[in-house]
Amino acid sequence: MDDDLTTLWRNDDEPGPQVDLRGIRKSNRTFRRQIALRNGGELFAAGVVVAWFGARALATDDPWTALAFGLCSLGGLIVGGLIWWRGDSPEAEPEDSLAAFVDEHRTALLYQARLLETVPLWYIGPLLPGLGLLLFLRTPAPGEEGFGTGLVVIACNVAFLAFVIAINRSAARQLRRKAEVLPEWS
Repeated sequence: MDDDLTTLWRNDDEPGPQVDLRGIRKSNRTFRRQIALRNGGELFAAGVVVAWFGARALATDDPWTALAFGLCSLGGLIVGGLIWWRGDSPEAEPEDSLAAFVDEHRTALLYQARLLETVPLWYIGPLLPGLGLLLFLRTPAPGEEGFGTGLVVIACNVAFLAFVIAINRSAARQLRRKAEVLPEWS
């Protein structure tokens, strides 16, 4: 029996994983460009948040409103710093061996997926204290004129944040699927 298996193994012409190296390298370049563009746009947006809320904090006479705007500005600064510090993933070098290149590309895909899955912590979390205080200060008390409108504004903010979380989780699932189809070498 062992001789039969040995003969079969020796006669097996089945090649290793079929790999479209050009396709993987092109996918890696496209992925890198998308990450760079996303990070650039997010850093620009963080700068706008810092500048706009910071200017509003300095322009108001009310200390609580100044604190709320200042916290929003600080939140934007934290988010921008985190994107700058953690936004890029390990880079696959084109001159690496095929197996190393594919493994590094998979690692980069999974790294970005983890970042997208944790958006509530590092992206939304730093903005919540300022936004929460601002909404609290701007929403009239129950029974006052505009209370219903204030609740609608709060609901719209919560819905928007939930939407941001949902689209980031969806993007993370797509990246994980891309990583799963890459061939593995042991």
